[in-house]
Amino acid sequence: METLSHSIKISHDQNLFHKEWLLTNGTGGYASTALTGGLTRKYHGLLIASFPPPLGRIIMLNFLQDSVILPDNSEVFFSTQEQKNSTAKNEFMLIDFSLINGIPQWTYVYDKYVLEKNICFIYQQNTLKISYKLLQGPSSLEIRFRPYFNLKHYEAPVDLPFIDLSWESFDKGCCISSNLYPSLKLMGKTPWNGEEKHLDNLIYRIEEERGYDFIGNLKSIGYFSDILSLGVDNVVSYVVSTEEFDKFSSFTPDEIVFAENERKKNLIKLATDKNPLLKENAAFCELVLAADQFIITPPRPADVAKLQALGEEARTIIAGYHWFNDWGRDTMISLEGLNLVTGRFQEAKEILRVFAHHIKNGLIPNMFPDGNSEGLYNTSDATLWFLHALKRYLDYTHDDSFLEALFPKIKEIIQAHLNGTLFGIHMDPEDGLLIQGQQGYALTWMDAKVGDLVVTPRRGKAVEINALWYNGLRIVIDWMKKFFLYQEAQELQEISDKCKQNFNTKFWNPKTEYLYDIVEGISGNDPACRPNQLFSISLDYPVLNQEYWQTVLPHIQNKLLTPYGLRTLASEHPDYKMSYNGSLFDRDLAYHQGTIWTWLLGSYIDAWIRIFPEKINEINFLLQDCLKHLDESCIGNVNEIFDSSPPHIHRGCIAQAWSVAELLRCLAKIAKSEEK
Repeated sequence: METLSHSIKISHDQNLFHKEWLLTNGTGGYASTALTGGLTRKYHGLLIASFPPPLGRIIMLNFLQDSVILPDNSEVFFSTQEQKNSTAKNEFMLIDFSLINGIPQWTYVYDKYVLEKNICFIYQQNTLKISYKLLQGPSSLEIRFRPYFNLKHYEAPVDLPFIDLSWESFDKGCCISSNLYPSLKLMGKTPWNGEEKHLDNLIYRIEEERGYDFIGNLKSIGYFSDILSLGVDNVVSYVVSTEEFDKFSSFTPDEIVFAENERKKNLIKLATDKNPLLKENAAFCELVLAADQFIITPPRPADVAKLQALGEEARTIIAGYHWFNDWGRDTMISLEGLNLVTGRFQEAKEILRVFAHHIKNGLIPNMFPDGNSEGLYNTSDATLWFLHALKRYLDYTHDDSFLEALFPKIKEIIQAHLNGTLFGIHMDPEDGLLIQGQQGYALTWMDAKVGDLVVTPRRGKAVEINALWYNGLRIVIDWMKKFFLYQEAQELQEISDKCKQNFNTKFWNPKTEYLYDIVEGISGNDPACRPNQLFSISLDYPVLNQEYWQTVLPHIQNKLLTPYGLRTLASEHPDYKMSYNGSLFDRDLAYHQGTIWTWLLGSYIDAWIRIFPEKINEINFLLQDCLKHLDESCIGNVNEIFDSSPPHIHRGCIAQAWSVAELLRCLAKIAKSEEK
């Protein structure tokens, strides 16, 4: 597929403030606003630059009031921003939004004029190019490019006071400086015009919905002015960057777009060469480009230096935009879909190596806070997912030398879990099952916490933790045999046999005919119907006895399956929440108490194919329903979560790594299964 175009036709009864776009640069930096060009979230902006610790991600360019001056001297604006008590402005009508190989493009109409705007990053740089093209019109136009600022950390509230800015002009550009952040360079075709202006009382409507401060102010200190004409001069471009001048100034605007187009086309070719049956599948190709957004260079210089010393590049996976960083669990679950299905094997290896470098007390980090070089280790499952991800990497690559290099770390992981490590994580020697939990911590993927309140503590023996534990033991047994460690393999085999026997005895609930979510927990056995039990069937080494599979799956299907993924709790449970909205407290109470997660669809499809390999055609509709969402929220992306009750409104992150990854993985798996 030479060019991938995803176009959204605009009807003006649509609420465009609730549709968004996202563009990333491979470092954790991004650009994102509503389709209108307006700001509805504190995370929105045209250049959110990713810097090494202690800075993290900083909004360096908040908003662009771009406009044209018509022959009658009236001003018409491209971007639409909600303001309190604002007067009406002349605005272009947005008639089309498209992603051309993932590069966003807007088409506008006003009277007899038709204009096009597109935005593109230089990969691996905090450098953004913005171009305008006059497609139709009776005359030339003056175009004005006026940036607005309130430089701040991307998590900071929208009503933060301004910091002092100074600026210095140079030939066809200007450099804006502060005492807190790297300088920002702006380049055009004409000199910079210094002029201070304010945009006051901006309404960030999604922040209001989420219970945060939602009225903010922005400041401009000048603008560029140029002439936009038909013919050879019908394109005007501007470049905004925090990089050193020599690093970005050698690129012409056309070269920036060409380089990114070629890179994206190569990603699609690499993925479709690995999956030839999906070569003409536009949704698959679009998800391949969505996957690229999450694969980044970690913003930690030590990680980069260690990998470079090995002759490799450091890579990690950002869990979701706008607010997540790299999380161990999300990274390991996402690795197959984002990297292996798409043919990006070397980057998969680099991701695994980055996390292996950070193993401590037999655990990989749960997450790396923004602007911090050190990880947090409060997780009971991320390390077990690491073993799963490493096995999948080896299944694709047969890279035994990498396994051999990591094997001391793998043995450290197993010993730490056998003997006990942080947060009460240890194997119960009586039954071979893994116990986890510590007061005040949520260690499984259901990790919502509000202040001191752990919403779903799940302390004790959790169903998916033990499915992962058994799966991990069996994986390591195979690796030990590969390296002729037969005695150690036999010892682990005895533990895994005990684990499986006791799992089936203790987790099977004969009353409900599905599995307990927790056994021997702080409140005894928990009979809540949750999707976590799926992993006892879906993983490479299923811990649940086959006799139970066809009994468990219908309960999951009837109680939890939806068009967008699986509910986290059945609706008959007293803690079930119908929607994920309101204050942070209200949202966290609902996060894993019914709310739908798309990534769980992958385990459901794996379980279905394992149980009914001859009925693969009966689950295709699940993916097709999900893929319609590529038009619904952040164009070309998949949200983190959805309301548990119809109409299943999209919520949470607008682009989530494991949502995209599992759809990619399942598309590839179903295509290969149908081929057989």
